[in-house]
Order: sequence, then C-alpha cells, then structure tokens
Amino acid sequence: MLFCRAVNSFLTYLADLMTLIYEKYPKKLPSNKQMTYGFCIEHYMAGDLIPALAEETVLGLTHQSLEALSKYFTKNLDLVLFKDETQSARAALAVDLRNIITHNRGIVNRFFIQRNPSFADDLGKRVFIAEEDSEELLGTIGYCARQLDLRAIKKFDLPRLEPLPRAAPTTSDSPD
Repeated sequence: MLFCRAVNSFLTYLADLMTLIYEKYPKKLPSNKQMTYGFCIEHYMAGDLIPALAEETVLGLTHQSLEALSKYFTKNLDLVLFKDETQSARAALAVDLRNIITHNRGIVNRFFIQRNPSFADDLGKRVFIAEEDSEELLGTIGYCARQLDLRAIKKFDLPRLEPLPRAAPTTSDSPD
C-alpha cells in the first residue's frame, strides 16, 4: 500500500508540474486539441480556461505509459524526465508494479509481462516486492523527481517553495 501511494505521489507530481508550466506558459499547450464550445465557455466564464485545458491535457497523458509521458515532456516541454536509461527503466517498473497491484490485485498478467519480460515465470502469481527492491525503486523516483524539479524551476522560472521551519516541540504545563 505504501509503495503504491509513493508511486501515485510521483505521478501526481508529474501532472502538477505540467499544469504549473502550462498555467505559466499557455502557448505551450497543444494547439491541435479539440474541445467543445460548452467546455470553453464554461471555463472562460469561470476564469479558469487555461488551467482547465492544462488539466485535460495532463489527464490524457497520465493514462498512457510512463515512456509516453517521458517522450511528451521531452518533445513538448524540452524537459528530460530521466537522465539515463537505468532511471527510466526503474521508474517504469515502479509504475507498472503500482498498476498491477492497483488494477489487478497484484496478479501478474500478460500485459505486465509484455512490459517486464523478467516476470514471465510469474504469470498468474501475485507479485512480491522485496523491501530492498521497494526502497531502490522508490529511491530512484524520489531522486528523479527532485532532479526534474530543479531543472524545471531553472528552465521555466517556476516559483521555489522554501520548506517551512520546523515547529519547536511544545510541552504541556498541566499534569498528566
């Protein structure tokens, strides 16, 4: 459960980053996207047309593979998601594992094996992620997210949030 939650957070981060970029640079939104008049009028009147268009674009991409999302980032935003093939492969495996756990109760199927041939002997079995493998995969996506964040902040002049200062521990004057 924690593994899936961490991978979900990574995917949410990618979607939020794209939305942030598109809100700041709406001309980067794909111009070939077709929307209904109703959608445009509704969001224009609400004053959130650009964020709504960005969200629609992001939602469409997040339902594709991580490889497709990575290619989109490179082609449309000139922003590389992963610096090397090893990082890309580990992140893709983490997403595929999350998907098989979330959408197939953790049972390895042919679609999963197509993307991850090393699991061929596990067809029909429940996937198991050893703690050290989980830590390695999650460490990779965490590292990649941080490096991507730094590149995106620099490239798109995005706001940088400083961490909040930690609150000092409080003690209670009242007896237990």
